[in-house]
Amino acid sequence: MDKGGFMKTVILFFFLALPVAAQDLRGIEVLRDLEYGKGAGTSLKLDLYRPEVSTMQPKPVILYIHGGGWRGGDKRKAAMA
Repeated sequence: MDKGGFMKTVILFFFLALPVAAQDLRGIEVLRDLEYGKGAGTSLKLDLYRPEVSTMQPKPVILYIHGGGWRGGDKRKAAMA
């Protein structure tokens, strides 16, 4: 694939991804700042997004870990998550 074709593919991908980014959170329960542990005296927290209506059907899981090299950082600074 030449450079022009690659760039067109990248641009097309981002346009196709826009509807996914625009989805609202209806039907989703959001639990913020759940403490899952402590590290060096600092509370370690996560946000959990799950369906409001629970079923016994298996569901896919996405685990997003923000950058920081396991030494620093803050989940609030990862706006895309």
